[in-house]
Amino acid sequence: MAAPHVKHRSLSRGRALRQFLAACAAGAALMLLTPAAHAQRLPPADCLQPGEPLYRIPVLASQNGKLAGTLTLTDELRRLGSSTDCALQYLRHFVSKDAVPPPVLPGAEDRNPSPVGTKYPDGFPGPTLRARIGDMVQLTFLNHVDPLNYPNTLDRGDNANSCDQFSSGYPASVSDSFPNCLHGSSTANIHFHGTHVNPTSTGDNVFLQIRPSPRTNNQPIVTGDSVAASFTKFFADCEAQLKPNVLSEWPYTWKDLPPAWTQDQEKLLKAYDNGTTPYFPPAKSPAQQLWPSNQQQIDGNLWPQYYVGAYPFCFQIPEYKTPNWPPASGLKMGQAPGTHWYHAHKHGSTALNVANGMTGAFIIEGKYDDELNAFYGDSQTPLWTRTQPVLVINQLGVTPNLARGSGGPEPFAVNGRAQPKLTMRPGEVQLWRIVNTSGQRAAFFVGPPKLDATKKDYDPKTDFAWRQLAQDGVQFFETNYQNSQNISLMVASGNRVDLLVKAPTNPGSAPYNVQVKPNNSSSRLKNTTAVTLLSVEVSGIPPENVKRTQFIPRAPAFPRFLADITDDEVRYSPKRMFVFDSKTQGSAHQHTLNGEQFSETGIGITTFLSSVEEWKVMNTTSAGTGAGPIDHPFHIHVNPFQVVEVFDPSQQITDPTDPTKQLDKYVTDPPTYPKLQCQLNLSDPDTWKDCHNPKQRWAIWWDVFPIPTARNMTPTGGTTAVTVPGFFRMRSRFVDYPGLWVIHCHILAHEDRGMMTIVQVLPPVTPQMKHH
Repeated sequence: MAAPHVKHRSLSRGRALRQFLAACAAGAALMLLTPAAHAQRLPPADCLQPGEPLYRIPVLASQNGKLAGTLTLTDELRRLGSSTDCALQYLRHFVSKDAVPPPVLPGAEDRNPSPVGTKYPDGFPGPTLRARIGDMVQLTFLNHVDPLNYPNTLDRGDNANSCDQFSSGYPASVSDSFPNCLHGSSTANIHFHGTHVNPTSTGDNVFLQIRPSPRTNNQPIVTGDSVAASFTKFFADCEAQLKPNVLSEWPYTWKDLPPAWTQDQEKLLKAYDNGTTPYFPPAKSPAQQLWPSNQQQIDGNLWPQYYVGAYPFCFQIPEYKTPNWPPASGLKMGQAPGTHWYHAHKHGSTALNVANGMTGAFIIEGKYDDELNAFYGDSQTPLWTRTQPVLVINQLGVTPNLARGSGGPEPFAVNGRAQPKLTMRPGEVQLWRIVNTSGQRAAFFVGPPKLDATKKDYDPKTDFAWRQLAQDGVQFFETNYQNSQNISLMVASGNRVDLLVKAPTNPGSAPYNVQVKPNNSSSRLKNTTAVTLLSVEVSGIPPENVKRTQFIPRAPAFPRFLADITDDEVRYSPKRMFVFDSKTQGSAHQHTLNGEQFSETGIGITTFLSSVEEWKVMNTTSAGTGAGPIDHPFHIHVNPFQVVEVFDPSQQITDPTDPTKQLDKYVTDPPTYPKLQCQLNLSDPDTWKDCHNPKQRWAIWWDVFPIPTARNMTPTGGTTAVTVPGFFRMRSRFVDYPGLWVIHCHILAHEDRGMMTIVQVLPPVTPQMKHH
C-alpha cells in the first residue's frame, strides 16, 4: 500500500487537541482526510499474509420478527497494507455488541475458523445483518468516532474551508468546491442498499447527517444506555404504526419521536453550534448552524437532517402477499429476498468511509432461502443457507485514490483479508454470497478455477464449476439460471452475486485460486492482469448428504411481483435521458450528471407514485477526455430496474476466420461481417446502437449497472474524432413509497464530487373536478 501523500506530523493527544482548537479558532485548520499521524509501520513478520483463513463475519440476526440491536460506528488501530509493507492505522468501522459468530455445518467447526489470538486486527467489515421478509428493523445507531483520531474531519459549514485539503493541492488542483468535495468524514449515516423500503424519516434516509457523540474523559456521552428508554418507546410506537400498514411512512414529523430524546438532541445541536462541546468548533455564521436548519425543517413539517451521537432506524421490510400480480390495491412490489448490503452514505465522505471499512452484508431471507434449504438442508442443518460463506469485497484504505497522488489502487480484500483461503470438501456445493462493497473497482470473475487453465473442457475431477443464482439481491429466473453454467462475471462496485460453487471431486494438493481482473471498463479487460481474490483448499471427505454435491435442479420460484416490465407499461411514459460525464483532471466540475453537480436543494427528476418509466442512461466519458475509459456504475435507490438495451461502442467480437483475433463490433466503413458487426454513421447519432437488437436477458433485475464507456471514433480519411457515448436503456416501476432518494455513480469518489442527483416521487395527483 502506498503511503498517503498527506501533510501530517506526529502529535500527542493533548497537543493535537490544543493545536486543533487553536487552528479552528484561527480559521486556518488543515483538513486531514486520513489519520496518518497515527500510522505505525509494522515489520513484515506482523503483516497480513495471503492464505489466512477466511474471516467468518459475526451476524446480527432477527428474532421473533424483529431485527433489533445496536450498530455502533467506532474506530481503532487496524492492520492495513500488503504482506511486506503494512502499518497500523486508525480506521472507522461498524461493530455490534449484539452480533454473534455465524453457524457452521456439523463437523466443519475447524474449517474457516474465526481468527483468535490475532496480534493485530484487520480491516474487517461490519456485522452481517440477517432478517426476513416482513420483519421490523429496529436498529440503534451510535456514532462513537473519536474526532481526535481524525483531526478536522468534522463538517464546518458550506464554505471552501470545509473541504478536505491535501499536500497535492486538493481541492484546488481539481477545482472541487463545497459541497461536491471530499469533506466531513466523521459525520455518518446508513444506507440499506438494495432495500425497497420507506426512504424518508427513520427508513433508508441517506440525507441524515449524524455527528459523533461529544466526549467526557474521552468517553462518548451519548450511549446505548442514555438513549435506551427513548428508543425503546419509539420502537414500540413504530411497530404499532407500521404493522397494520406496511405502506405507512410513520414517523411523519419530529413530534412523532419521544420528547425526551428530541429535547436532548436540541441541546446537543445548540452546544455543537456554539462551540461549547469539546472538540467541536463553533459555527462561524447562522447559515452554518445546525439547530436553526433543523428548526426551519420542523416548522415546515419536514424531517430534520442533523443529529448528534445517536439515531433510531425503524422500518418494515415489505412482504408481498397478494396471490396474483398486478394487485388491485396495496403493496405493488415488495422486497426481493437476497443478498443486499449497507454502508455509510453521507455526501462528501462516502468514498473514504467505505474505504475505511464502513460496509456490511444485509441478507434478507424469504421463499428463496426456504427452497434452497429444502434441497440442501437436513435434520441436522435445516437452515443450510446460514452456514454458507458471505464474501464482502472491499479496497481498504485511508484516502480516496485521487488524493494519494501516486501508486495504484488498493488491492481487493475479502472479509478484511487479502487473498484469504476457504475450505471445501471434494465435490461439495457451496452458496457464495458475493458483495462488492469497494467504492473504486469492479471485479471481473474470469471463470471457475481449473487445474489446467489452458484446457477448455470441464473435468469434474479437477475443475470447479458454478452457476449464478441471483444478481443484486434478486434471484434468477429459471432460464437464466440454467444458462449460467461457468459464466464469467462483471461484479461492479455495489453489485452482488449469489453463486452456487461446486468443488472438484478429487482433493487437491494445493489451493485453487479464484481469479479476478480489477477494472472500471470492460474495454480494458483484455489488457488487465488477473489477480487472486481468494483461494480454495479442497480437502477431507465428500459430503454425506449427496444433494450437497449437486446443483439444485431448478432455480427457486421467481417472485411474482417482479414480472417483466412490458412495452405497454412504458408506451406513454416520458423517455428521459441521463448523461454521466467525467472530465480531464484539472477541469472544473469534473464529475457531472446531465451537466450538473449534486445540489442538496436541487431535484433532478420528479415523477409520480405508481408510474413506470424508461430511461436512456448515457456515458460520455472516454479516453479522449483524460478521465476514461470508465464504465460508470449507475445506481438507483429503493426501486430496482430491468435493462432492455445495451450499446458498448468499444465492444469486440471474435474474428470468424481466426479465433485468436478480435475485431471491432462497431465500424465506420461497411462491415466485413454484417451479421456480427454494425456500421455507425458518425454524422447520425440515430445509428449509434446495436443494429442487431439482441434481446436482453429478461427477468434480471439490477440496482447497479455499469454504463459502457464512450469511444472516440474517426471516419476513414477523416481527421476529427467524434465521441460516441455508451448507453443502456432501463425500465423501472416507481411504486409503494413516495419521497426523495438519489441516483448516482457507484465509483464513490465520483458521487462525493458531484455525480449524483435527487429523485422526487410524489403521491398520485387526484383531479379536482368543479361544476359550473
